[in-house]
Amino acid sequence: MMNKGLNMMKVYKVLSLLAMAGMLNACSDIFSGEADPLRDESAEVQNGKAPGKEKEPPAKPVGKDVLLIDPSESYTFREGVEEEITINGRCMFEDCIYDLEISNLQDFKDAVVTVTPGDKKAGIQGSIKFKWKPPVGFVIADRMHVDLDVIASTKNLTESYIHKKTITLLVYNEAYAIPKILSVSGVPQNIKEEGVAKTFKVVIEDYESKNVNGEKPSLLFLSKGVGLNLAPFVKVNSLNHATPAKGQWVFEVVVNLNGLEMTPFKSTGYFDIYAVSGNSVQSNPYNVSLEVWTSIGVPISSWRDPIEFKIGVENNYAFTVLDPKAEGNITANFLTQCGFLEGSPTCDCKAAPVTFGKPKSIFNCSIKWTVPDTAIEGAQNLSYKVQNSSPVDSAEYREQTFNGTIQLVK
Repeated sequence: MMNKGLNMMKVYKVLSLLAMAGMLNACSDIFSGEADPLRDESAEVQNGKAPGKEKEPPAKPVGKDVLLIDPSESYTFREGVEEEITINGRCMFEDCIYDLEISNLQDFKDAVVTVTPGDKKAGIQGSIKFKWKPPVGFVIADRMHVDLDVIASTKNLTESYIHKKTITLLVYNEAYAIPKILSVSGVPQNIKEEGVAKTFKVVIEDYESKNVNGEKPSLLFLSKGVGLNLAPFVKVNSLNHATPAKGQWVFEVVVNLNGLEMTPFKSTGYFDIYAVSGNSVQSNPYNVSLEVWTSIGVPISSWRDPIEFKIGVENNYAFTVLDPKAEGNITANFLTQCGFLEGSPTCDCKAAPVTFGKPKSIFNCSIKWTVPDTAIEGAQNLSYKVQNSSPVDSAEYREQTFNGTIQLVK
């Protein structure tokens, strides 16, 4: 029995030693690097990078990135009146050939379409000319929105691209037609203050006034809210029915700044013109801008009454010539040669000191005359001319000649 117990203990010791040896071998493998705990992981993880999603390939361009359609977002039409609009296309690729079409052309009875395919190699921009005369009765109420579906498509690229854009057409009932300003001619480039009036012509087309109820159209002048507001000074002089068949009217319009002082130099004035139909429908505005120049004042002189100089003594007299508005540039010159008078008096005019940027609106003049004892009593006249030039355009001026009287007395 004792031998058997000893044998069992030997077996246990051997097994324990084997187990300890296995553990030591495993630890030795770990520390020696022979067993790699990441051997089943990806190369990304083995290289120290956190696992994550692979980068997705860049998205392919869609049609709207390759092709563009460049019209206004909307256009205005009216029953019984033919209008033509142009819709342009563009392609982003240099060698692109592309086409344009209206996919719902069947919705527009009697519309005429002219298509120019785009070819960037040939330098041709693709376009569609859409000409349409909405039939009378097309619009049930006063106006209606209809969509024009335009499609651009490439023809020669490896991949085909298509882009669609919907354009809104606003169609007005014949009786609510929007008047149109056809032309504005003769608008002055500039206009001066102080009683200067300028006329120009405005031609409008008012379809409603042609044959619906015979009411006349009118013009409305409104301020833009910037610069000088000229709208209150714009009036209609006359109105003529130029082409009744087309509802065309001609207005003669005047801008009258009579008696106004609006600027010391020049400024830009603005107003908007609107045509208003006989049915009180208002057109889009026509913007007018023009320069307003200050008017030139007539120069004045402080020497008005005769003055007395005594014979045999030195006499001095000072006077001023000026622009009453203090906006122009004054010059003054004696026409009478003072040196030819007996005793050779000194006559002189000099500009008064001014701050930087201000016009020379005042001249100070003086006469210094020692009248000799041999002079005869009586009146002597001295003439001088004063010129006032525009601060905007020096070639424009107003002048005045003055005659000053000197009475020689004992």
